[in-house]
Amino acid sequence: FITSNGQKMSKSLGNVVAPAEAIEKYGVDPLRYYLLRELPTTDDGDFSWRRLEELYNHELADNLGNLLSRVIKMANQYCAGKVPIGPSDFEDAVLTTTLVSEYKNYLDRLDLQKALLCVNQYIQHLNGLVDAKKPWVLAKTGQTELVEQSLYLLLDGLRITGLLLTPFLPGTAEKIYQTLGLDVAGLNWQVSATRGTLSAGSQIAATSPILFPKQDKP
Repeated sequence: FITSNGQKMSKSLGNVVAPAEAIEKYGVDPLRYYLLRELPTTDDGDFSWRRLEELYNHELADNLGNLLSRVIKMANQYCAGKVPIGPSDFEDAVLTTTLVSEYKNYLDRLDLQKALLCVNQYIQHLNGLVDAKKPWVLAKTGQTELVEQSLYLLLDGLRITGLLLTPFLPGTAEKIYQTLGLDVAGLNWQVSATRGTLSAGSQIAATSPILFPKQDKP
């Protein structure tokens, strides 16, 4: 059962939530995200417009949408809009493999909420890499190779993020893949979930779509 702000939904109470209303304001994928992220997969949960707005603006618009926008902008600015050559080894390979393994295990157990939380954790990790690597600072000091390696790390991370989001936010995942110049159709999971499979030299989009325009309170 899904309650509304802690109360059972009832026409007499006027707290019934129409899915179409949420879709009209936020879109299909954000509503999917809220229901899968916030509600336990096999237990009762609660719907809150305020919480939907918080997750939309913070986790979707800020953490994911802004990440894609920043990385694509830097890749166009510093790498001429092409995927650069990546590092010889990946510092976060173990972390990525571990999170992907946990994600798959949760999916196998049909624990969709925890699987999506793994994706959210990976997105947070990529945002942390942006702040740690600071490609714009490296570019100012002429460290071209480090700039390219950092941006490859981030672009490839976005590719993996799109893969992990495909079962949950299919429209968003497709936009991420299109921005990276990839085709979401016919993905090979075993290959695509591995770090470093993004082809160097491939063309990416000149600009990133706004995945989640910021919303005010409903």
